[in-house]
Amino acid sequence: MSTGHRVAVLAVAKPVAAGQVITTDDLAVADISTDPMLTPISSGSRQNVVGRRAAVALEPGTLLVTADLNDTPLVAADAQTVGLDLKPGQMPGEKLATGQKVTIVFTPDPAAGASQSNAQPTTIGATVTRVGSPDNQGAVVVDVAVPGAQAATLAAQAATGHLALVLGSGGGSGS
Repeated sequence: MSTGHRVAVLAVAKPVAAGQVITTDDLAVADISTDPMLTPISSGSRQNVVGRRAAVALEPGTLLVTADLNDTPLVAADAQTVGLDLKPGQMPGEKLATGQKVTIVFTPDPAAGASQSNAQPTTIGATVTRVGSPDNQGAVVVDVAVPGAQAATLAAQAATGHLALVLGSGGGSGS
């Protein structure tokens, strides 16, 4: 009997990256049959959604739910974004996503000799803020947010190409 009852809810009109602020243009209204298994946001709550951030990547045609929303920016006030130009082998083959916690590991320079290659590697915890498209050799630019005090060190290391990105908790020691 309730399948004939329809409600207006918010749907995603165009792609929204995780961390991006949601605008009116990002939203559409969908009329759906009510179902206790679905908990989409009512179309009347649009003003409560616009201006908030996407907690995950939002795809067009999906219904918007409260768990899709976040008020925290991906890059904290005390953090900075560093771009890493990573070749295959410097990152996992698994697809990276905005918001993922990663660890950046400084890898030894082969020209530095055995003393550096035997040392405990420096690591920095980071959050992925953007993943570019691979170039024709498979290299990808990955933007990561790191504590501001570690940004310059990471940028300098990134310029050498001697680093690797590891999926994980992002709890790098910065040592």
